[in-house]
Amino acid sequence: MIKKVSGSSLVVVCIFFITSSVAYAELYLSAGIPVFYSFSGNNSDGTKFEVESVNGRLFHVGIPSFLGVGYEFYEVSISNSNYVYYDQTVAITLYDVFYVLPIPDFILTLGAGIGTAEFKCTQCSTYFNKGQATKLFGQIGYPFASNLDAHVSYQMIYAEIKAKTSSYKAKVGGSMIALGIGVSF
Repeated sequence: MIKKVSGSSLVVVCIFFITSSVAYAELYLSAGIPVFYSFSGNNSDGTKFEVESVNGRLFHVGIPSFLGVGYEFYEVSISNSNYVYYDQTVAITLYDVFYVLPIPDFILTLGAGIGTAEFKCTQCSTYFNKGQATKLFGQIGYPFASNLDAHVSYQMIYAEIKAKTSSYKAKVGGSMIALGIGVSF
């Protein structure tokens, strides 16, 4: 008898939270920029890729306690490379799915993404295929007004671009830190 009441109570509580969250949900919009990128891969001679600069944008939209979606694009300039026929820029485009955890006093977001990575230049498509990219990320934000927050995210990106004429695979994934601002309505 007690187990039936407990199980039924759990179902009722779950239904209450699911339906009440929809009724009082807020829309959350976020925009950010990458400020740091570190490659995890190496040149074909074994030396580590070094970052000259990173630029791009990150956009996310979601409802707290539900899944959200995002779009990110950035370009990472490589300062050292064995290849002289391209301008040493890696372009990464990702589509994200994330969850904003309902924690008071700060905003915690966890997510994953999938997309592409490619070398950008006039002859890159001659020598390299477009590669796959995936990522996992976490983001923490601190509200500084009733509907605004500033946040920092850490992203682990896994990306590989294959050469067309050899077995070489450029591992262009790495770690990225981004800063952004969010607003809820």
